[in-house]
Amino acid sequence: MADVAVGLDLLAELPDGSEMGARIDALDWSATSLGPIDEWPRSLKTVVAVVLRSPFQMAIYWGPDLLCLYNDAERRVLGELHPRALGMPARELLSDSWSTVGPQLRAVMERGETTWAQDAPLTFNRWAAWNWATSSIPTARFRMTTATSAACCW
Repeated sequence: MADVAVGLDLLAELPDGSEMGARIDALDWSATSLGPIDEWPRSLKTVVAVVLRSPFQMAIYWGPDLLCLYNDAERRVLGELHPRALGMPARELLSDSWSTVGPQLRAVMERGETTWAQDAPLTFNRWAAWNWATSSIPTARFRMTTATSAACCW
């Protein structure tokens, strides 16, 4: 039997007021490489549900394009990139720090390695074209979440 559930049922039980739960549910995923939510593997739906319930900033990069899905806590990190960061390929979203993050994500995706960076500055334009922000994350981890092309960052 296929590992597919109907819709993103796991989102139905989210606490009231989850902006990102509502945005994920409303986005036309059929126009992306992930396809419609009702065709997502149960593993993706489960990881999304866990991330959305977390009070800690978390993002998932999933599929061949490593599309970004994130929770409410991650909005502050993304700044003005929110909400357009939802569904954006990691290479585009993280273009300013891709020389650092790209190899880490490749290690996760190609070799299943867990990788992390402690107190590493990651530079990306999150506020405006003229205001470049450097985000020093105390500990960033990239980890293979399943065998279905996913990386999770927290």
